[in-house]
Amino acid sequence: PVPGQQIGQGIDGGRLRSSPENKIAFNANYTWQMPLGALTLSGTWTYRDETYYSVFSRGYNLAPSYDETDLRLLWNAPDGRFTLIGFMRNVFDDEGYEAVGATQSAWGVRTLTISPTAPRVYGVEAQFRFGT
Repeated sequence: PVPGQQIGQGIDGGRLRSSPENKIAFNANYTWQMPLGALTLSGTWTYRDETYYSVFSRGYNLAPSYDETDLRLLWNAPDGRFTLIGFMRNVFDDEGYEAVGATQSAWGVRTLTISPTAPRVYGVEAQFRFGT
């Protein structure tokens, strides 16, 4: 191709962008009821198959498959007015990609854009409920 020349491309039979062939999620919760409230442990594992982030199935638009594990520990006060939550997302600090893309100028210069998933994140959240 000559720089600046428009080239037709077919997309027949392609998948929708950002639509992996397989995405699987498992979640498990267990709650202990105690006089001082309820304590719930929750774990989630998610797998996302490789996927193209463009209608064009080109290698530079393909994000590899990845999995992620998240954990939450919740304590609910007996009266239900207060909840304390500890959480950790991406427990094993796995790498994944939320989006991958490329642009190409009329002069043939290609720019790749990669949006990685968040690294391991952890924190604490407090919830208060007011009213009757």
